[in-house]
Amino acid sequence: MKKIGFLLLTLIFSPLSYALDAKGTIDEIKICGTGHTKTPRWIRTLQFKIDNKWFGTYSEYHNRDSSDYDNDQTTSLLMMAYAQNSIVEIRATDRWSDNHNKCGITEGGVFHDNAGDYIKLAR
Repeated sequence: MKKIGFLLLTLIFSPLSYALDAKGTIDEIKICGTGHTKTPRWIRTLQFKIDNKWFGTYSEYHNRDSSDYDNDQTTSLLMMAYAQNSIVEIRATDRWSDNHNKCGITEGGVFHDNAGDYIKLAR
């Protein structure tokens, strides 16, 4: 019984248990502000829909007390794919966070920092 419990906990808390995969063109894209006002920081997320599934990235970040961490490479790749109607293949295993649901989308996969996640463009 302990082995089954351990296996279930491993599957529940494994990053791959949250994997969201899709392949197709980007149907919708938007940038969403987080609206942080109590601290001198803010985040903008880029959200996009492929095959009726929502994905997100942290596209822009500012914190007065540290460096500015922007995700220009991913944002540029996704904007280009949207503009050219390219086929995008994605695997995202980060959970949809509070920062991503500020603009009405409540679930999806986040492409951020997990090994094995990818965004691929194809012709």
